[in-house]
Amino acid sequence: MSKRTEQVSSELLSLISQIIEREIEIPGCFVTITNVSVTPDLKIANINFTTIPDTHEDRALRILKTNSQSIQKSLKSKIRFYTIPKLRFFIDEGDKKRRDVYEVLDKIQDELK
Repeated sequence: MSKRTEQVSSELLSLISQIIEREIEIPGCFVTITNVSVTPDLKIANINFTTIPDTHEDRALRILKTNSQSIQKSLKSKIRFYTIPKLRFFIDEGDKKRRDVYEVLDKIQDELK
């Protein structure tokens, strides 16, 4: 990843997090943006997120996808890019895998006691 795409990704992560927190209502859960990666041509931003509780991930994904154009519009007023990347949202599976590993490690530790 080039320095430019890293900078853009970092800036988008911060701004999208703020927009979701302030402008998008996702009832019953808290959404955290975990990663934003931008394609080299800056036309697409892949956004990974998690929810607390994680049972609301599918609903949050639907809401975020439905509101992606309004999030883009809000981005346009907050950031000065020639074009705003198309936003694609994904559930962050890495966080689930980490939690599963910690649960297994906790069980092993309990069994060893």
